Amino acid sequence: DIGNPAAVIRYSQNFQKKYRFNISVLPELKLTPDLKVTSMFDYSLYKTIEGHFVPEKFTPLRFLENKGYSKNKISSLVMRNTNLFSNTFLTYEKKLGLQHQLKAIAGVRYIYNYLESDYAEEHNSGSNNNTTITGAYDFLFVDGLNVETKSVSNYYQAEYAFDQRYFLTGSVSFDASSRFGKNTAGGINGVGVFPAVNGAWIISSERFMSGISPVSFLKLRAGYGITGNDDIRDYESQTYFNSVRFIDRANGLVLANIGNTRVQWESTARANAGIDLGLFNDRLNIQADVFHSTTSDLLTLQPLPEITGLG
Repeated sequence: DIGNPAAVIRYSQNFQKKYRFNISVLPELKLTPDLKVTSMFDYSLYKTIEGHFVPEKFTPLRFLENKGYSKNKISSLVMRNTNLFSNTFLTYEKKLGLQHQLKAIAGVRYIYNYLESDYAEEHNSGSNNNTTITGAYDFLFVDGLNVETKSVSNYYQAEYAFDQRYFLTGSVSFDASSRFGKNTAGGINGVGVFPAVNGAWIISSERFMSGISPVSFLKLRAGYGITGNDDIRDYESQTYFNSVRFIDRANGLVLANIGNTRVQWESTARANAGIDLGLFNDRLNIQADVFHSTTSDLLTLQPLPEITGLG
């Protein structure tokens, strides 16, 4: 029951190969002197292949609980991840005289992610020359992951500045995610609506501040906005089954999750106010903020009764 290290190094296999491909483009077209369209596109593919073989000879016999004795082991893993990101938007910028500045943005953003992982393991191949998975050896075990996520967002934003002293920004986005249930109650037909408004006043640019020499910069700002969160596992809102191996003779399906089709966007409403203060020609800078936030429809896991067979 003692292995031969030199022989194990010679006859065993351990390899890993990684492949990665990525392409990004950012075309921009100017329609008028004030209007342009921009499209951001990114595609990436990541793949990993792993193989492992423990030789039958020169290694001690091992006992696998609830299975039996293993003379050698073969395992294989293949993982593939595909990501796609697209963001197309219109930008309008206009100066009205010397004091007014206007900027508006309207766009649509799409995100797609696909992950597939496949693992297989066998034992007792009968020879040091049998190094690949066949499905005919002992204690076959297979596992894997196959998830797909999609999200789309339509967003609009407008910015206005007057005399480089007063600033106002308003925005709203309409977001949809594949992670949520079909009976989502929030938003519009399950689409989350997230508005925001922010304003700022550069007080140090006012005439009445010209005699206060210690203050080189003073800005007052305030805002209110609602943000969304969909950070849950894929298919968490659905009921699904997992495949299991029964006493190494048959495959079966077991309940793996109890769905909740009403799962929806978690939203956080936040109000904030603050000041930026620069003193003595900006040698000393002070920033102070106060905020209040409230989260509703909190995404959290709920314990289930033991009778469900789940956690």
